Amino acid sequence: MLLEIPDHIAKHIALNQRELTLEFAIFLYQQEVLSMRAAADFAQLSWVEFERILAKRNIVLHYSEKDLDEDLKKLEN
Repeated sequence: MLLEIPDHIAKHIALNQRELTLEFAIFLYQQEVLSMRAAADFAQLSWVEFERILAKRNIVLHYSEKDLDEDLKKLEN
């Protein structure tokens, strides 16, 4: 998927592509659209780096039973 930002809007955004991608990943995480791991992947960061950024911004971590199950499965492998 390609997201296109019109030039007249982009000129008001003081972020480069990587920063904008991170902001969008954080937004999707806060809206509980993406899990932390998925949002970190979207932002092209490790989940640890993404978690640190969330902590610096005082953003509450969402950690569901599904997330726990996924983490346990990964640890078993």
